[in-house]
Amino acid sequence: MSFLRLLQHRAADGTRSVILAEDDTANFLDGVTSTRELALRAIAAGQTLEAAARGCGTGASVVLEL
Repeated sequence: MSFLRLLQHRAADGTRSVILAEDDTANFLDGVTSTRELALRAIAAGQTLEAAARGCGTGASVVLEL
């Protein structure tokens, strides 16, 4: 079973973004600056949070250190 994780990221310059992580892959979501913003989009569209996240384009991949 795989688990979807949404992570908020803040860069050194203060820029915020959201990372979608599943299994051994993780990517920044395009055009999303917070999980709250993503949740509000999902509510407005009548979607699940997962559907809203998957509907965003993905940007650069991320290596997560656990």
